[in-house]
Amino acid sequence: MTMGDVLTNMNLRKFADHHQRSGAFATIALVEVPSLRDFGAVLLDKEGRVLHFIEKPRFDETYIVTVAYCNPARLSALHRNMANSGFYAFRYEVLDLLEENPQLMDFGRHVFPWLLENGYDVRGWESSAYWIDVGRPATYLTANFDLLAGLVEPLHPHGRRRDGVWLGENVEVAPSARLVPPVALGDDVKVGSESRLGPFAVIGHGSRVRDGATVEYSVMLSGAEVGEGARVLSSIIGGGVQIRPRCTVESMVIKDGEIISNDVIAEAELGALLAR
Repeated sequence: MTMGDVLTNMNLRKFADHHQRSGAFATIALVEVPSLRDFGAVLLDKEGRVLHFIEKPRFDETYIVTVAYCNPARLSALHRNMANSGFYAFRYEVLDLLEENPQLMDFGRHVFPWLLENGYDVRGWESSAYWIDVGRPATYLTANFDLLAGLVEPLHPHGRRRDGVWLGENVEVAPSARLVPPVALGDDVKVGSESRLGPFAVIGHGSRVRDGATVEYSVMLSGAEVGEGARVLSSIIGGGVQIRPRCTVESMVIKDGEIISNDVIAEAELGALLAR
């Protein structure tokens, strides 16, 4: 069982094998993150058993639970931020438990705390795989950039690779257009003359980049169009969006179907991502 808003190259076969060998009722795949603020924090003992589970804790919550709930000498990797990755393995009996306890709706807030409170054997399995939650605009861009940069092997962008550029089917690129790798062009993309794509540009299926336009550090979803001389910088452009000629869109998220006829620049939200 898994969440649907992450990008990872985790080896699920190894995860499943570990769960079966351990004999645990449930196993949570764990990843190390810079901060636990946006994730479920998991406290393990030195045998890999989950002692406590805190969904999106504040720093003081993590500290209090570590000191008051558990003997620190029993804990594993206290100096590391081990988070719930959203990948779970269970015995089949969990289906009966969920049917008998309809109040258990959320795995992080309800199911795992309930299992621990009722004495079930819940284990943690540490993964060193690439993992990112793509549920926010900044992390969605990061995931796309990391995929372009080859950090999520064996996963890769759609199409075939040639000189750092991923090309779908029926792509048309004008001879005078400049592609600065890494770049990914979906199926049926058309790129006009004197335009520039990249670095770190993802152009969705059926999109158009007109003459003299620039797209860099951005993702364009299917059917979007960038007009002549327009610039798209550090942004996410929704499906079917039309950006009129000579407009600038910077550090923005543009929802599907919008028509942009004036310069649109955000103060800092997505642009700050590129300073990393």
